[in-house]
Parts: sequence; C-alpha cells; structure tokens
Amino acid sequence: MQKKLSPYISLVAAILLAVGPWTFFPVCPVGEKVMKCYWAAKAIIPLAVILAVVSLLQIFSKEAEAFRKLALVGSVTALMPLSITSFLIGGCMKLDMSCNVKAFPAINVISLIAVAVQIWAIFYRPKNKA
Repeated sequence: MQKKLSPYISLVAAILLAVGPWTFFPVCPVGEKVMKCYWAAKAIIPLAVILAVVSLLQIFSKEAEAFRKLALVGSVTALMPLSITSFLIGGCMKLDMSCNVKAFPAINVISLIAVAVQIWAIFYRPKNKA
C-alpha cells in the first residue's frame, strides 16, 4: 500500500457503513413492528462517523506515532459494527430476511476490510516520516 492509502480506504468504508444499510444493502423495511436490524443499522452510524473522523485525522497527521495511535483507535472502531451485527444487537430471526441476506454480510465484510487496513497501518507505517 502507498504511504497514506490506508486512511482513504477506511474513510470509504466509514461512508459505506453509514450510508449502505439505508441505500445499497438495505435492512428490513419498517412495518407494523420495528425489527432489531433497524436498530443495529442505526447503532452503526455513530461508529461510522467516528471511523471517518479518525481516518481524516490520519490523513492530516504529520507524526508517525500519532498515525499509529489513530490506527489503533480506528481498528477498534471498525471492529464494532461487526460485533453489533453478530452478537450485541443482531438481526431478524428468519435467515431469509433482507438484513441476514444482504445488509449484515456487507457490513461485516466492510468492517473486516477496515479492521485489516487499520491493523496494517499500525505495524507497517514508515517510522521516519509520516
């Protein structure tokens, strides 16, 4: 990866996590009853905003140590949507619902990509210059 490619990938992942469950890979529609997947998608939005802010701070960071610390925060933040969809809130009980078929797999993959990129940024950032 390039010198500062990882924060840009994380920024795109944050935007997809914030907007995706409402547009590209929607959760179950709200009907008579609000499903758990709706609340899970709502809970992911603040985490995506935090990941976007961390990514922007990484882009503008001058020191390598600050970049690594932000990458650590970013990796933990990027891991949270995965835990929300998997065991904290979860989704619908039926496996053929939209959240279980489209939304949660997409959220989990995007979250894992962001975690991998941030972990890469922790360990493989050049030490002498940012």
